[in-house]
Amino acid sequence: MMHDSSLIQAGNQAGNRLQPWMDINAQISAEIGLPFTINKASPVGGGCINSAFLIEGNGRKLFVKLNEAGKLPMFDAEAGGLEEIIASGTLRVPVPICWGRNDSQSWLVLEYIEMSAASEAGSAAFGSGLAAMHKSSSETFGWRQENTI
Repeated sequence: MMHDSSLIQAGNQAGNRLQPWMDINAQISAEIGLPFTINKASPVGGGCINSAFLIEGNGRKLFVKLNEAGKLPMFDAEAGGLEEIIASGTLRVPVPICWGRNDSQSWLVLEYIEMSAASEAGSAAFGSGLAAMHKSSSETFGWRQENTI
């Protein structure tokens, strides 16, 4: 399990060793109900709050965000927000797989979505979906949980 040097490099870049990856691996396996082994973890850029990685294993790709252990509430809120958007049926967002923490790190594991340049039609569809999502209303202002945007 997890012999790839890029996995060790990814763990070191995130300020830790292999333990968070072993814990993440175990949680993914438990959540999907199948054995899962991380064979490769590659750093992904684009954010400034968390470390992000594309992980690969068992013919599957997943997206992982890492942060310090105390940041689990942020990941809990992000997963809840994504589930809420999915339930709205308005936008395609990554499905949260699992989230958790150990003594040193917290994480959020998401479905990996291959991104490409937006077309004019894709941009229009996104705008329409975003408008439809914001037409949802409730009895009170805001959302049920504080989150990070």
